[in-house]
Amino acid sequence: MNIKILKLKNSEEVLTEITKEEKKNITISTPTRLIPIQTEGGGSGMALVPWIMGSADKEYVLDREKDIMLICNPIPEIAEEYNRRYGSGLVIPSENVLQY
Repeated sequence: MNIKILKLKNSEEVLTEITKEEKKNITISTPTRLIPIQTEGGGSGMALVPWIMGSADKEYVLDREKDIMLICNPIPEIAEEYNRRYGSGLVIPSENVLQY
């Protein structure tokens, strides 16, 4: 999966899988928004919610110049949570997990 965070020109941040990249457009699949939340212990965390609530569509086409300000990689924990919910469900362990 090619999971990225898109910073849109309207200030939204979208966590999504990029399924197709062309010169003018980018096709994204199952986009979500990252919402800051407060945890039970008083800490902070993030929740994933659908980008467009109630939409039956799974893919959207964005114009690189008109819609997107930047594209970046999410931290591994966020990418793993997205993959767990919307992808294959497989989580790739970090390199230091198998140390002896």
